[in-house]
Amino acid sequence: MDTVPFSDEAPAITVDIGRHRLRIHRSTLRRLDNPMYVRILVNPSDKGIVVERCSANTAGSYRLMQSNERKHSMEVYSSSLLDQISDCAGFEQYRSVKLIGRQIRGQSAVFFRLADDSTSVCTS
Repeated sequence: MDTVPFSDEAPAITVDIGRHRLRIHRSTLRRLDNPMYVRILVNPSDKGIVVERCSANTAGSYRLMQSNERKHSMEVYSSSLLDQISDCAGFEQYRSVKLIGRQIRGQSAVFFRLADDSTSVCTS
C-alpha cells in the first residue's frame, strides 16, 4: 500500500472501546476533502482500519453533518464495529487509543495500522 508521508497535521482517529465510539478527527476529514459520507473498513489480516470517502448509496456508509466548514470531529457509535476492532487489535485493556494514519496515495482514503505501537497512543 503506497501511503503519503506524515505531516504536521497527521490524520487521526480515536478508538474508545469502553464507550463503543470511534472518533474521526478533523485532520482526517480534511485529508478526505471534508466528505458528506465515509465508510469504515476493518481488515483483520492487515490489522488495519481504512476510513474512506464514499457516496450516500455506498453500503455501510456513515453520513456526516451538513456543513461547508466542518469545525469538529465526527463520532461513530457502533458496538459491532468496536467489537470487530477490539478483536482485531486486542485493545480491550485500554479505554481509549488514538491512532495516527497515512493517506493512501491516489485515493480518498486514510489507513490506520492497529498493530504498530509507533502510531498509537493510549489516552486513558
